[in-house]
Amino acid sequence: MISLKKTPPSRRTVIAHLGVAAVIASMVGACAPPSSTAGGAANASGTITIAWESGSKAAMENAIAAFQKANPGSTVKADYLTPDQLTTTLTTQLATGAGPDLFRSDNGSGTAKAVQTLAKRGLLEPLTGSWTSQMPEDISKNLKVDGKTYGFTPTLTSIGQLLNVDQLKKYGLTAPTTFSGVLDFCRQARAKGTVAYTSGAASSFDARSVLYALSWQTVYSKTPNFADDVTAGKLKWQDSGWKQAVDNNLAMVQAGCFPDNFTGTDISGAFKQLFSGATLGMIGYGAFMQYAPAGANFAMQPLPATDNPDESGMIVTPFSAVALNKNSKNKDLAQKFVDFLATPEENAKFVKDASPAGGLLSPFYKELPKPETQIDQQMITYLENGKSNQFPDATFPGPTVSTALEQQMQQALTGKATTDQVLQQVQSTWQQATK
Repeated sequence: MISLKKTPPSRRTVIAHLGVAAVIASMVGACAPPSSTAGGAANASGTITIAWESGSKAAMENAIAAFQKANPGSTVKADYLTPDQLTTTLTTQLATGAGPDLFRSDNGSGTAKAVQTLAKRGLLEPLTGSWTSQMPEDISKNLKVDGKTYGFTPTLTSIGQLLNVDQLKKYGLTAPTTFSGVLDFCRQARAKGTVAYTSGAASSFDARSVLYALSWQTVYSKTPNFADDVTAGKLKWQDSGWKQAVDNNLAMVQAGCFPDNFTGTDISGAFKQLFSGATLGMIGYGAFMQYAPAGANFAMQPLPATDNPDESGMIVTPFSAVALNKNSKNKDLAQKFVDFLATPEENAKFVKDASPAGGLLSPFYKELPKPETQIDQQMITYLENGKSNQFPDATFPGPTVSTALEQQMQQALTGKATTDQVLQQVQSTWQQATK
């Protein structure tokens, strides 16, 4: 049984408990390793502080040790918090002009500690290393405000069917490639005495993981400017591809795709089921492999939304971001540490240390050796074939929309809300957030 001493990654906290979240969505163009930033950071020294998620402590500790060795006279003091602690503590500290020099933020604008949310409040310092002009727009677009970069994403992750290859072989089943096949897969798993997918729906962020896994095919492949269209009044949630996503999710519940009473299971309980072989897999994040036991054999496949396999897509997204406090007392050294993490060589080490079993991908993947795991190779495939999108909440107008979607899906999964009720409530919350 896997040890769960690490805190699960978060997206709202995320990763996503994972944005989902540990560290992390055609993408990276060839570029030279970033040079030292301007503005005196090349000679920076002294002490800085960083707040990071406890699930990626080993990776950050190794990065800090390497940075201090390469920069005598510099000290980085780290504090490791749970995802929820990061959200509540950081937002309070930053609002009062306090807080660490650097901290783990989220991509986009959908959480309280997301880069765009904080930057628009004037709480972040822009990052100016040369890597900011070299990072592909598809990766960095939701880490910018008014053309300035406010976060560096050390890892990308994915959401889809995270499947136990050994368990599939044991039960003689294969990953479904159509939505009808998904429902048949679930029924066959039950008939063979197991369950297709675990779920940690009692943890609010995981209540919408299935929707996110379906989102490229049902929403963003058809309405790539979905967020702008809703804000402009051109489209409503209840008239969009989110309706199909919610309907599909509820159809999966009816087909027995998840364990009995799964709505009472949190993410830690889901991990126990996933990594003990109690289920065939999970609709979840590649980053969950950070918590896999040694020797775990998992693969990632898209979760299809229709019966045309060629239409399927997958979330491949920045998982987290390093952000710089506007009120940092040592901005030069803080910038220098970010620039150190933003070199391909050091970033590759960080990714490997964070998740040796795969599930996280360097944003510099084109400059690095081809990853060994199928999960990481799948991420590259969907990045390069144009059938991927970032976390949907990266473009939500604020954290209240993410909360509304999660809470409404928890109600729907227990039969207490219909698809229309879910979407109407999210639409209403969106309208309030954009007033």
